[in-house]
Amino acid sequence: MSEKRSASDHQGSQPKRIVTHSPGSAMNALRNSVLEALEESRMAEAISLATTALQELQANTIDMLELRAKAWSKKANSGEELKDALTMIQVAPGHANGYLCASKLYSMQGYQGVAIETLEKGLNHISPSDTGYLEIRHDHEKAKARSQRRVDFIANCPYDIVPFIVNNIADDTIVESTMVSRTWHTRILQCQTRWRAFQVGNFRNRVYHLLPAVSHHIVELKLVAHPLFLAKCFRLMQRRVYPRLRSLEIEGNGCAPDQVYRFSSDFCGTLPSISGTLTHLHIADISTGLPPLAAILAICRNLSKVYVKNAGSDPVWLSGLSLPHTTLLTHLTLSTSFRELSASDLEPLLRCSPALTYLELTHCNVEILLPIERYSRNLTHLLLNPSGIYQEFYKVLDLPLGSLQYLILGGDFSVNLIQTFLQAHHDTLTTLILSPEDESDIHHQEWNSLSNCSFPALTKLYIKLFESGFGTIVPVLIRQCPSVISMRFELLQESIASQVFDALAQLKHLKYLYIFESIFDSSGSSLPLMLKESALKVLEIADCYGLTDETLIAAASITSLETLWFGCDCAQITCAAVLEFTCLLGELPRLSTLYLDDMELCDVAIQNLCNSKSLKTVELSGCSISENGLLMLRECSMNVKIDRNKR
Repeated sequence: MSEKRSASDHQGSQPKRIVTHSPGSAMNALRNSVLEALEESRMAEAISLATTALQELQANTIDMLELRAKAWSKKANSGEELKDALTMIQVAPGHANGYLCASKLYSMQGYQGVAIETLEKGLNHISPSDTGYLEIRHDHEKAKARSQRRVDFIANCPYDIVPFIVNNIADDTIVESTMVSRTWHTRILQCQTRWRAFQVGNFRNRVYHLLPAVSHHIVELKLVAHPLFLAKCFRLMQRRVYPRLRSLEIEGNGCAPDQVYRFSSDFCGTLPSISGTLTHLHIADISTGLPPLAAILAICRNLSKVYVKNAGSDPVWLSGLSLPHTTLLTHLTLSTSFRELSASDLEPLLRCSPALTYLELTHCNVEILLPIERYSRNLTHLLLNPSGIYQEFYKVLDLPLGSLQYLILGGDFSVNLIQTFLQAHHDTLTTLILSPEDESDIHHQEWNSLSNCSFPALTKLYIKLFESGFGTIVPVLIRQCPSVISMRFELLQESIASQVFDALAQLKHLKYLYIFESIFDSSGSSLPLMLKESALKVLEIADCYGLTDETLIAAASITSLETLWFGCDCAQITCAAVLEFTCLLGELPRLSTLYLDDMELCDVAIQNLCNSKSLKTVELSGCSISENGLLMLRECSMNVKIDRNKR
């Protein structure tokens, strides 16, 4: 007794164990009783004892399986819980607990039909007098009612309705939607409109996993990510052929030297699977790792439009452009900053691309005009160094082939070099933009040599003006463009302003006039006279100095005016002139948009603005307005924007 107590004291720190009597002793005693009855030929007693033992063993087994199933449920292991439920059905087909547990698990997993079959099996094996029979029948009725109410909107939708649903599902969600069922997977991937334009943003967006599955639907593919992830997408693309792919756009953010070979090899490995149908290729912000342009054009024989921006920084990228075939290129944009493109760089490509109609080079030597004139006979758009050009002039138009009609010349160029080129196309040009980088690029004698050029078909003219050189040629050039509709000036100097406005007054078709970063003459007499005689629809004057009261009042005499923009240093314009201008708004029936900057508006002027019947949008920036005037503007029906802090 003392030894047991000491042992108990020694183990006091251990957790207590629940001591139960071993069922083995009772089972052995019952087994011995059955054997004894058999030896004494008491068969009925032996059968009764054995049956009682089996029933007790079955009940204990069911209890243990049910307890273990509950434990699996607590651990969120539904697979093992279902195994125990099916074992309960196998061990005791007449016991209700196994059917109830299994049907519940099947229903939670979405297998409603299997859950109903399990409950029906239980109804066939359990006696109606059993207490579990009523519970199974109740669950069976609920399951059938739930199954009748359940609607799979993807599986049951008409085929022409499913695309409208799928097109509005986000990329992250659509990947999960394809995993719901085989029906959802099939019908979602069959939506051609959803996958026609496929975009991959980054590796966190798992939609790129679907690239091989929807390859036969993709027409436009855009990949925007780090080059390492782009290489992963390329390897996925190599698994399938893309029979409908027309446009491929690739944008990255640089590539480390140790990643160059991997990216280049994966990109080249992808080209054969898309070369048969690819017509548009857009590459941006991939400084290294690109295969040579000649290799891309050699594999993708159907390319018609190639856009390269901040890519191919390796000078070798442009080497080897002497191709053994004639390309189908019609549009080519090369925006590289690693070095200035020369005529020798582009001459092989131009020689192999006789169908070229659009050519844009953002960092080039204007000497490239020589091979362009020789090989690009179908060119309609030519943009050389167009950075910083006003966007309205910077757009592609559908023009007939065979004659140059759209010309942008920027950067460091010599007029002697472009003189022959301009004279060759002077009768077909419709848009001419001359934007030298600085005044040192202009030479007086060179600009005078252009005085013999005339441009009868020109409708848009944009020129950066400098005092040196332009003082004599620009007014002459304006008079030689009688069909000009849209005119834009930058850096108009005080010494030549009067001559320019006198020339503009002779343009009978001028509808749009834009003047930026300019200085007007102190008298300001030429511009008001020109405005009074014009039929302008849009007049925009921004970042200019030297405007007078007469200029603002003269603008009110243009009855055809629709948009007026005075976004400049208007401190010299008096409050009385602004009041007079607003009083004349009734004579401008088409004026719908008005922008005024840095002016003083009295309450009467504000009231005149609010009473205008034609004005729809008014923007006042840095203007002096009273509180009463602000209240009137807020209550009027126009779209009013006010920025009082801008100076």
